[in-house]
Amino acid sequence: MLNKLKKMKIQAMKDKDVITKNIISIVIASVQEMAKNDGQRDVVDADVLVSLKSLIKKNSNVIEISEKNGRDATQLISENVIMQSLLPSVLSEVDTKLLIDDIIDKMDKYDRVKKNMRFIIGEVKNANSNVDMKLVSSYIASNLT
Repeated sequence: MLNKLKKMKIQAMKDKDVITKNIISIVIASVQEMAKNDGQRDVVDADVLVSLKSLIKKNSNVIEISEKNGRDATQLISENVIMQSLLPSVLSEVDTKLLIDDIIDKMDKYDRVKKNMRFIIGEVKNANSNVDMKLVSSYIASNLT
């Protein structure tokens, strides 16, 4: 995913799209710093996702404060749109429920209890890290005894 970002940055430079180039540069720097701070390891796709989600959340908080104070947040909104476009799509509700059902079906019937909810959530994250965790939690809770 890091290589894809680098290619997108080059394309943005060719297209003279300064905002996109700057946003992608910030994401790349954030991801590389994360890997460096974690023992000089190689960057993995999960780092990119974590970094993007963190940057989007920070921008969203600033947008909210700016709008409350009557300031223009147009550029921040544009930045968030760009960063959100870099995220892979979230697994649909139906697919998420099917994934959870599959994980629960593989469990022994005596292990299908709420105290194992954390384990099941971990399995869901391992299978697909881009899911709606609120949906995951509520669906698992409703299907365990």
